[in-house]
Amino acid sequence: MRTEKIGREEAVRKARQRRDVPPVPGGYRIFHVHKSSAIYTQDPVTQAPLKQPKEVPLYTISFGWNAGNYFYSVFIPESGNAILSRYWTNEDSSWVSLRFGKCRTLQ
Repeated sequence: MRTEKIGREEAVRKARQRRDVPPVPGGYRIFHVHKSSAIYTQDPVTQAPLKQPKEVPLYTISFGWNAGNYFYSVFIPESGNAILSRYWTNEDSSWVSLRFGKCRTLQ
């Protein structure tokens, strides 16, 4: 809203718009964001027990396109070492493809 200098109503209208054309780079829709948490009980470096368990956020984001085989999900733990999943199908089979890597913000 700040970067486009539009009001709340216009932003909500734009967010709810559905497009039925093939995706453009960076143009996927976010279907769902799920936030959960993990509890760490030991230090990841020394493997020593922590005095106080540490709760950290985890995110799973489902995104894609309404048409075709464009459905993805990304699992992002606190470390940023994410898992990207792509799902697709045809008449008689289904597949999943996984990629592993570090999440980073594009400038």
